[in-house]
Amino acid sequence: MIPATELLRCSPVFETRPLGPSLHPFLNAAVELRTELAPEDLLTELLALEARHGRTRRERWEARTLDLDLLVMTEDGRSLRVDTDRLVLPHPELARRDFVLAPLAALRPDLRPEAAPRRPSCWPRCPCRPHDPRARRPAAVLASRRPGG
Repeated sequence: MIPATELLRCSPVFETRPLGPSLHPFLNAAVELRTELAPEDLLTELLALEARHGRTRRERWEARTLDLDLLVMTEDGRSLRVDTDRLVLPHPELARRDFVLAPLAALRPDLRPEAAPRRPSCWPRCPCRPHDPRARRPAAVLASRRPGG
């Protein structure tokens, strides 16, 4: 549970090719949240959630039980820009990661964050396939801040 945060919707789960040396496909999904938390506070909560699910960070490409990436935050319908030591938004690798684009496009086809491909035709070309919906749901996160939050 993340304080002052509400789950709005979740994309289907997609099976995608691995990034890095992993031999096994990844399962990816995206969720849309509404939160009163500031971007870095939300990141802190996401990292704590990963840790509660057994995530460790010893090696860069190690297997993980859960990997939550904060991709985009909007406020009043506009994409927030954040650039700190801990967090960059929109996520700087967003446009190069099909495993993020497919679930994000399924969740919010209308969303065009600054780091995403500009042409709508780019979204559905991701080499991803829907996965068994009963599978666990690793997630990328799209969040919007409530005004005054």
